[in-house]
Amino acid sequence: MGTLILCIDTSESMGYGEPLKLSQAIDAARKAALKVQESLSIGIVTFDVTAEVLIDPKPLDPNEIYASLTNFSPKGLSCIAEGLKTSLDLAMKNEDNTKIIFLLTDGRANLSLDHMSGYEGSIALEEELIEIAEKAAQEKILINTVSIGEDAFTATLQAIARRSGGEHFLFENFIENSKIKDRVLEVHTLHVHSVPTELPSAQPSWTKESQFLHVAVVSHYLFEKYRAHRRAFLINPLNGRIARTALISIESNILKGYVRRRSKTASSVRNEDSILLDKSYREYLKLQRKDLVELKIF
Repeated sequence: MGTLILCIDTSESMGYGEPLKLSQAIDAARKAALKVQESLSIGIVTFDVTAEVLIDPKPLDPNEIYASLTNFSPKGLSCIAEGLKTSLDLAMKNEDNTKIIFLLTDGRANLSLDHMSGYEGSIALEEELIEIAEKAAQEKILINTVSIGEDAFTATLQAIARRSGGEHFLFENFIENSKIKDRVLEVHTLHVHSVPTELPSAQPSWTKESQFLHVAVVSHYLFEKYRAHRRAFLINPLNGRIARTALISIESNILKGYVRRRSKTASSVRNEDSILLDKSYREYLKLQRKDLVELKIF
């Protein structure tokens, strides 16, 4: 016998995106249940500020996952560490030989395990998660991670999977049983500037930073390339840290005021020399203003 724990992010940030990130997570949870052997018991842990064991491990029909999660409304801050620790503790209670955790989240933690600190992009929160992953490895418990949403902090989820001996997937690849398409449509090295105040991610308060999908502002040409598959990634060339991002065009109506105020920077974006990133991305990728970041569009 074996045990599979589905660890599902139900925090506020999962209420954004098209389709909603929480809907994607539920689809991925069902897919994970379908992939495992019928002999595995399945448990479900959900988390926002705190974690809850929704279903103790037992034989579970994948369709029951929908029934148990369809009434959830995304809310609250995101303490991924508590969700992962609760899942690990639950797996350790079982004496089965095979123990697997599937972590389904956008990776945008903004609350520490002790509930005393945190913000989106905090490296300290990532280190907390890696410690839990290393403990899982010691217990021979694999953690597979699925990056949910177009603004997922993929480097964190890759590290959790790697440290525990598990695998990391993008949501689309996991659902489709495929690798990301090898063909890179565009690669650009761009100078980093702050996002305009017209965007909600410009200067969010700590309690509101999860109330929108995070986007980067690029030229209209790059935006049109992105629209084909909606797969874009930011990479710091100095440290290799990577995050997925949604893109918006500098020509968007919402940015007309910014283009008038900051015509020089806007021209730099139009010429594919610059990109506008919010603080969460700059902190997460360890970037300062005017640093270079690589944008890859698949």
